[in-house]
Amino acid sequence: MLARLLMLGDEELLIDVCWALSYVTDGGDDKIDFVIENGVVPNLMEQLDKGPKLMTPAMRALANVVTGSAEATQAVVDAGFVTKLAPCLASSKMQTRKEACWACSNITAGTVDQVDAVLHSAMMPLVIERFEKDEYDVKKEAAWVVANVMHGFKQEPTHEAAQRIWKLVQMGCIKPMVSMLESNDPAVQKLMLEALGNLLAAGEELGKSAKGDNVFTAAFDEAEGIDKLEALQEHENEEIYDAAVALLEKYFGEEDEEDQNLVPNTAANGGFAFGAQPLGVQAQPAFAF
Repeated sequence: MLARLLMLGDEELLIDVCWALSYVTDGGDDKIDFVIENGVVPNLMEQLDKGPKLMTPAMRALANVVTGSAEATQAVVDAGFVTKLAPCLASSKMQTRKEACWACSNITAGTVDQVDAVLHSAMMPLVIERFEKDEYDVKKEAAWVVANVMHGFKQEPTHEAAQRIWKLVQMGCIKPMVSMLESNDPAVQKLMLEALGNLLAAGEELGKSAKGDNVFTAAFDEAEGIDKLEALQEHENEEIYDAAVALLEKYFGEEDEEDQNLVPNTAANGGFAFGAQPLGVQAQPAFAF
């Protein structure tokens, strides 16, 4: 019945139907699959173009669907959800932008093809823009989009997976990632430290065809990433401290005996203090409620 009501033209009725479907899909995979089987996805998609009153509940329902199985997510992607999300990221309503990023993060947590559907869409540069310039609640959801893409390299550390991270770097992802290390939320800091670890590991993979140099360390340093990692050596959370030290030690330790500014000095607390000069390499021009 809800599926049939979605085909009517009364706005107030459609708003209530979309909210009802958003509550139905806020459950297990069996409920999500049942909604898909009843053919509501294409009609829900149409509501995204009918103004904010309908966009909000319709997007919530569709975003709930992509929290389901890979097959459920693919059904929504195939219906054009990724393309429809782009205007939502430009909404004047913070909640709409936040939910659009949340929906996108659920897609990038899916299969390689689903990640690529986002990565090669017009939406991804908008997500990076939200990540850098929006309010904190939106930035946090955008951070999950980026982190999920980078987690793909950890799962399958191939050159192809590293190329996906390279694409994000070209869009300007490093600066907002580094900025989020200053968050007051330890969970977000841990998320970014893990994502940055994946980014730097991908830089090593890509560097195998570039004289062995890590292709991301210079850009990371220019974004003041080393300074932020050093600051985290004072963090009261042991996991954050350990993760920061591990990145400094692995990627920014002694590499050239002639450049004393890059040699880490052991501090009293066992951390590392680096020289003030940046790495002398040209930078490369990149969930839940």
